[in-house]
This record gives sequence, structure tokens and C-alpha cells, in this order.
Amino acid sequence: MARLYRAIGLPPPRCAFVASPVAAAVATGIATGVRWLQRHPETHAPLFGGLAVDAAIRDATDRAIAAMRLDGPDALRGTIVAAIEHVVAAPPRVLSGFARPATRSIEPVSAAPALAAAEGWIEDATFEGPLATAHDGVVAWLEDTQQAAFAALDPVVARGLTVADTATTPAELLVRCAALWWGRRGPFTRRRNVVANPPARVVRDTRRVVGAVGAIFVHADFWIAAERAHVATDEHRRLHRIGGPAATWRDGFALSFLHGVHVPDPVARGEFTVEDILAMPNAEVRRTMIELYERDGQGRFLRDARADLVAMDLDHLGHARRLLRVPMLGDEPYVGIEVVNSTPEPDGTHRHYFLRVPPWVTTCRQAVAWTFDIPPDEFEPSVET
Repeated sequence: MARLYRAIGLPPPRCAFVASPVAAAVATGIATGVRWLQRHPETHAPLFGGLAVDAAIRDATDRAIAAMRLDGPDALRGTIVAAIEHVVAAPPRVLSGFARPATRSIEPVSAAPALAAAEGWIEDATFEGPLATAHDGVVAWLEDTQQAAFAALDPVVARGLTVADTATTPAELLVRCAALWWGRRGPFTRRRNVVANPPARVVRDTRRVVGAVGAIFVHADFWIAAERAHVATDEHRRLHRIGGPAATWRDGFALSFLHGVHVPDPVARGEFTVEDILAMPNAEVRRTMIELYERDGQGRFLRDARADLVAMDLDHLGHARRLLRVPMLGDEPYVGIEVVNSTPEPDGTHRHYFLRVPPWVTTCRQAVAWTFDIPPDEFEPSVET
């Protein structure tokens, strides 16, 4: 990393290592705001009522982190504070020519100089497989946290103000700086080349660094790296674990996934009801919840959701068939056909089966024919084996 900075004309800055990418993202985002305050003392009077001292900036930092409502052990917040204090302890440096044009457009909207100095060189070592999925979950978590922090800091923000609007408190300024950092850079997107044809040794070293960490956030004045996650996967190498989080980090932060789909923790633990399924706004998560819900019995969701009866008839053996439908919020309805097995069980009873069919099906005959991939007018079984 030292060679990386020297290659673009900057002396190696301070750095910090933290356990999770969430800790790294929050620390980097807020540290950009702290660094901006350090570079612009003329903003202190309207924000602090006078020239800010270290204690005032530290208090604003604590309030900003508290507003993000980080879930996890107390050590998580302590790690973030320690990382911020360490990387901003050195005096601000004069930004070189490559950095000034990139920061000029964002300084007037209360943001810190936020050039990610290593962006272009890390893009050849992007994350793949389960780690990439875990990082997508971190990004989604950060977006939700940002909105919650805005709402907690100032009710006016909850009405839809953007990051470019004027901050009203020092803590809000830092949250807005973090939001701008995440929005402009993205924790795991690296697209811009700062220098053409970087030295091969620098490229090799950068790939080695990225291969050893879970995420790296690079600022012109500092960089913060996070450890990799411990992951659990299914047979297709998708993040998956029933009963607990599938991606965990050493500081206690964790994310739950089912077959690669990011789900709330209670869903992964199976702690949800049919009402929770129907109320879930995310269609992909809802489908995953239904799949998990029906592990305890095929057709359980249709029964417990009190599905509407669309059609009913008798098969060629005189067994009743029912076509059932459950409306879904923002998605196509869940439709299934209840059929009776033509072969009796050893005790003489006939087992009932529930088969999901497309939402356009309107009759039982049409539904059963679809399961055999036969047109309804050609489906006329006389014997089943």
C-alpha cells in the first residue's frame, strides 16, 4: 500500500485495520467528514458556534455513530471510534493535483475530500462467489442504516432531503459525509484509473492486499481495511445457513442468507409466521420464506394462508381436486393445485399433494395438465401408474 501511494505522488498515510466491512465503511465515511472539518475551520462557526476543538469534533463523531444504531457488541462501536481517531490524528495534507479536481465538486455540499486513490488498480481483483454476495448484503445494510441515521438526527431529513442539502448539526454533517462517501464510491466498487499504466509491482501488491482482506477503503489521506468474512454455503457455493447467519465477522457483525438471498435474521432462524410472509414487501425474500415454511409440510403455506378457492372438480377416479390462490403484495399470486394420489397407501388411504402452478391457470384440469406439460384438451388419463 505504501508503494501504491508513492506511485501516484502521495506519501504513505495512516491506516487502520478493523474486523468487519461495516466497521470499515462507517469509520471511513465519518472520517472523511472529520477530515473535511479539519481542512475547513471557516465552517466551524455556523456548525459549532465557534472554532471547534478536538473535543467538539469527537462529540459530533460519537453522536453520528450513535445515530446509525449499529447492532452488535459494544466493541464494534469502540473499534470504529478508535479507527477514526487514529487515521485523522495526523495533520491534513495538501492534496496533490490529481485529487483537487475530484474533490472540488463535492466540497461545497458539506463533504470531505473523498478520492479513493486506489480505485482503478483494485478493480482487477474484485470479489467473487460468496464473498461478493456478502458484500452486496453489507451495501444494502449500509443504505438502510444511512436512512435510519438521517431520521434519527433530524426529523426534517426524514421528509426527503438529499445529501447535498445543508447540514444543520455537526453530527448530521458527518452522517451526510458518510452517505456521500458510500453513494459516490460504493464500498466495493472501484472503477476509475488514477494513473495510466501503473507499475506491475504495484498492481501485483495491490491484488495481494485485496486478496488478504475483506474490503479496503482508500482515501487520499488514509486507508482502512477490513477482515474477510467466515461464510457458510450450500452445494452451489451460495451463501446459505438455516438457524443462524451465513456470513459472520470477528467483531460480531453478521448477515443471514438463504440460498444466496439476503434475509432478516429471524427468517434464517425460521422465526416467522404466515402473516410475516404475506407482509414481506421483497418478493425474492418472500419466495425464500415460503420455501422454508413448506419444509415442514407440502402445501402448508396454502393451508395456513387461507387460500381462495378458484375452482374445484373430480378426477377420473372421483377424487376431489382444488385450485387455490393466495394474492401477493407487489407480485404475482401464489397458485397451487391440491390433488389426490391415485395409488393408495398401505393403510388404504390416499395421500394429498399440493403442486404449484402458474398464476394464469383457472381450472383444475388446466393445472394438472400443466404439471404434465400437456395441453388441457389432450389431457384425458384413463389409467395412472
